Amino acid sequence: MAKKFKTMKASLITGILLIGVIAAFVPSSSAAIFKLQGNITASIGGPDRIVTPNGEQLRIPVTIGYAISGVGTDIVYFAGQKVRIKVEVVEMPEWASISVPIPEILLDISTSFLYDTINIGIDVNENAPAMASDNIKILITADELKGLGGGVSKVTYGPIRIDFKPQFIPILSVNVKNSNYQEISPMANAEFDIELENLGNGKTEVVFEVLNLPSGWTISVPNIKTLGTKAFGDDPTGNVKLSIQPPRGFGYHDDKQTIQIKVIARYYSSGSVNEREYPLDVTVQSRGFSIIGIEVPLILILLIVLFIVAVVFLFKKIKKKN
Repeated sequence: MAKKFKTMKASLITGILLIGVIAAFVPSSSAAIFKLQGNITASIGGPDRIVTPNGEQLRIPVTIGYAISGVGTDIVYFAGQKVRIKVEVVEMPEWASISVPIPEILLDISTSFLYDTINIGIDVNENAPAMASDNIKILITADELKGLGGGVSKVTYGPIRIDFKPQFIPILSVNVKNSNYQEISPMANAEFDIELENLGNGKTEVVFEVLNLPSGWTISVPNIKTLGTKAFGDDPTGNVKLSIQPPRGFGYHDDKQTIQIKVIARYYSSGSVNEREYPLDVTVQSRGFSIIGIEVPLILILLIVLFIVAVVFLFKKIKKKN
């Protein structure tokens, strides 16, 4: 009887040990003994994050690190596994396009942080508000790991905010209403209505610079005109009047000149930074007779006529007395 009892006791102990060994080497979550913690860290590079609309893509490096921690890190066996880490863009402006060429990385499993770097590409269109800080948000996720004797649960990091700033692009539409040619008399002024529209992504100063003004001609045009932008919900249109006066000296005129004007579009608060030039030519034909300048000769003629009349009158008066 005692012998049977010892045999049963030995079998029971062997069974318990066998169950423990099987549990330790079955890679399933139900058999996991040690539940370890996955840890993610991330750093964002590129301190000067400025992107030009419809221009070169802005690339921002993101360095990701991963390490495990907890009781049993030296016991659980992962059999050469690597942790798969995914990067996902979860929020971005509607005028931006985001690309992650390599959205996943694989890192060795270690109790010390190991790192790898991915690049995030940002493109923006002409509706991106100039010089206004905006951001995208990314989420980093490390997959669950299962090893012999334990496992690591899935872990997320973020969302992480990445700030950037769209550059200003000067784009201007310049249109001369009706025609850029006028025929006038020397006594009149040529009036040109210039229609402007800011197609850029920021508040814009429009500067007018006259390149060639012939002698005797004068021109009147505003030095600076400021336009809003659709990117900020402002009115992007405006009008200016260009007035040209031809020579008005006394006599007949048949003068024709083309006036060249340089129209400069630039960001309203940064002077000449990132400006763009647009040519504007207008032609004026001055034809006809001008009486301007006749005033002095006319006065002299009248004085001479009055003198002659006075002399004739005096001569007749003396003749009657004789």
